[in-house]
Parts: sequence; structure tokens; C-alpha cells
Amino acid sequence: LCLPAFRPTPRPAPLHCTMAPDGHPSVYVSSNGLLEVTAHSGTEKETVLNLSAKGRRHKVKVISALPSRFPFVEDLALSGNLVTDTAPLGLLLALRHLDLSRNKIEDISPLEPCVLLQRLNLESNKLLGIPAFLGRLVMLETCLLAFNKLSSPTDVSTMGRCPALTEVSLASNPLMDLPGAHHHALSSLPRVHILDGREVSQAERRAAASEVARGRMQLLEIRMEEQGKKLLEIR
Repeated sequence: LCLPAFRPTPRPAPLHCTMAPDGHPSVYVSSNGLLEVTAHSGTEKETVLNLSAKGRRHKVKVISALPSRFPFVEDLALSGNLVTDTAPLGLLLALRHLDLSRNKIEDISPLEPCVLLQRLNLESNKLLGIPAFLGRLVMLETCLLAFNKLSSPTDVSTMGRCPALTEVSLASNPLMDLPGAHHHALSSLPRVHILDGREVSQAERRAAASEVARGRMQLLEIRMEEQGKKLLEIR
């Protein structure tokens, strides 16, 4: 009996781990999207981890291994993968910079415990709304949300409660197609200096405040007119 020569299955190309202690790759992604972490002493102390796909054949889907292997990571990049479940990230309490752009994420509520976040990139996902906790992130300076499915102006108001927020992206969300959306965003984000990659001028901010005030006045007049009609009907 002649058996074919044994050919070992090639190991997937390593993802980039920026602080592997001996300079060798310590993180791999399998063909089914699972992260595999090789046994390197000291990996638990790494603070910077770049797991962005960058056109690799296999993309990350499941990130459940991260909290146990890298509990102290502060700067994590997962851009361009297939992540849907953000629950494991809620255990990474040291996170300051988090890049989740170009994934398949619909819900970020598990990130609520990550109170040290300073920069959050969620562009090109499937977010339908912004949870209230985001407005309580007192250290958040940058929040990038372009190319999602946000449709409610209240999502912008939520971000407006972040005291340190200076940069936001909202382009290519349904809410930005609403009448007066740009003016509403500027009015709701008084401390933001950069909106959708552009520096906000004082003239823009004054125009936005004027337009929003005019809109509120028109709404008040409409409501007063409706109340007047109801009173006439009662009489």
C-alpha cells in the first residue's frame, strides 16, 4: 500500500503583535476566525496590540481569547476584521485607544466598563444607535462613527455630554440626511473642533446656533397654533 506523502497544513500567517517580548509573532488567526495566542512569557503585560486585518487571508471573528491573554492592553486595533461580538472587550478595563473600524458590529453596549477610553473608532460598522453610557465617558476625546446606520438625532445629543470630546465623524449615516442635520450636530457638540475631518469655524458654529434657534421658534409657533385650534373646538 502506497500512501501519499504527508504534507503538514501550513500555519496561518501571523497577525502583527507590536510588543511581543522576544520579537516573534505571538498571535495567529485560524481559518475559522479564532485568535490563537502562542505561549510567550510576558504577553500578559503587553499594552499595545495591532490585530488589524490589512488584507490578510483570514480575518478575526472571535476575540474571546483577548481578555485572558492581554488583560492590560491599552491600545488595541482590530480594523478590517469580521468582529460582531464586543462583549470580551468589556473586560479590558485599561483600554484607552480602540480601533474597531470596518467590522460587523451592531452593538457597543458591552464597552460600558471601559471608562478610560480616549479614542474610539467605530467607522464602517452596522451601528443602529449609540448607548447612553457613551455620554458618560469623561476622558473620550475622539469618537469616529461615520458609515454606520445611525438614524436618530438623539445619538448626537448623547455624544454632546462627553466633556472632553473634540473630534467626531458622522458622515454617511442616515441621520445626516435629515433636514438641518449638520447644524443640529454643531449645536449638540459645542466642544467639538473637528467634524467629519474638517475644522469647525466660529462662523459655522454661529450659523448653526442661529438656524437651530429659528427651527425651535417655528416649532413653538406650530404648537401654539395647534393649542389655539383645540381651545376653539372646546368652546
